Amino acid sequence: MQEYSGTIKGGRLILDRRKAFDGWAMKQKENARFILRIVKESPQREVSQSNAHFERCTILGDEVGMDKRQVSNLLMQDAFDETRNIAYGEYKTLFGREYFIVGSTAELTKNEFWQLKRAAYKRLQFLNEDRDADAWALFPERGENGVILRMCATWEERPEDRQEKSTN
Repeated sequence: MQEYSGTIKGGRLILDRRKAFDGWAMKQKENARFILRIVKESPQREVSQSNAHFERCTILGDEVGMDKRQVSNLLMQDAFDETRNIAYGEYKTLFGREYFIVGSTAELTKNEFWQLKRAAYKRLQFLNEDRDADAWALFPERGENGVILRMCATWEERPEDRQEKSTN
């Protein structure tokens, strides 16, 4: 099964890769029936993004001796410091000390989850700085059906993801 993305403009379906779809249609038998499933893309994060985030948090937590929730909070703070997006949380002053009050990962969008992924890779790269390459901590990059595509230590090593291209 192949998927084609597109948008609806003026009541018409405009496909992103029209030539590829036309090529597929030309190969079909005359009077063949097919179903075109149209799904509205949601800006909300996907379950797989959340699962992958906490998997990365577990790996980082094992390296530094922290709980995955603590690591997640640390990454939320890193993402806030990088973007100043209040979806990650905010700084509050209590009794003269400044604290970071963490937001909820359940309310983050897909793009905001990508920022958490970048923050995790920055932390991992920092941990791996003084190690030999064979002792590096690695993140698994997963494809469809949770298949590990590659184990990565840097952001640049990870396989190119179709979701990221559409969100960046």
